[in-house]
Amino acid sequence: MGILTNGLRLLSVLRRPEDERKNIVRIYAKARSWDDVAKLGKGEVVRKGHLIGIVVRQKSAEQDGLVVLVCSSKFKWYYKMSYCPYLHELAYSGSCGLVTEAISKDDGMANQRVIEGLMRAEKEANMNRSIAMPPADQRSFPAFETCSCSGDNAYLPALNELLLLADDKELFGMFARLEKGLACSELMDADGRCRMWTSTDAQHHYSDDDSDRSYSDAYAVSISSDGKPETLSLRKTEEAWCIPFCRF
Repeated sequence: MGILTNGLRLLSVLRRPEDERKNIVRIYAKARSWDDVAKLGKGEVVRKGHLIGIVVRQKSAEQDGLVVLVCSSKFKWYYKMSYCPYLHELAYSGSCGLVTEAISKDDGMANQRVIEGLMRAEKEANMNRSIAMPPADQRSFPAFETCSCSGDNAYLPALNELLLLADDKELFGMFARLEKGLACSELMDADGRCRMWTSTDAQHHYSDDDSDRSYSDAYAVSISSDGKPETLSLRKTEEAWCIPFCRF
């Protein structure tokens, strides 16, 4: 998925007007090398392989530094499945009210490891031919998978990690401009809001009705056209932007 997506992005760049291509070349030329990332301050642009990123948090003795990668894509937190790898049973009405232990609001890497464990459980279940499984190309946790495919040690950020970007109007504006310029991604939806997934499970079902456990929520961050962020609880089967982070 990651190779295909990046190839399509490169093709889209080659098809763009000459002045836009020159601007992209300038961005890459001015970006600092990843070898220097530990020396960079918040808001500085860095080049990690073929990707461009922005320093969201400087590295310190107390915590790792964070970089947001400019390669967002829109996916669901998880797909409806006929088999639930967490409950180890057939799901209700062909869906799965999946509530996970990916609950950290500060450590997206920890949440990523929880979800990767569930993905391994799905693969093990898929080996049992007696269990009805979704098609092979139907990914269970697309928001997590697309972020991890974006680069080495890339992951879907936890709530408070994403808020480091969303709460800084200038920093988010810079990120949105780079997304539009480099990846051709217009982050704002038709309603004037940008909705972004976090890796933090809200740990409750969408419905308070105990008889309906088909859906559950995860935390997302929504930004309005005037730059105001809002934390919300979003049904996991809805689509939102998946913005990969990495640490240094």
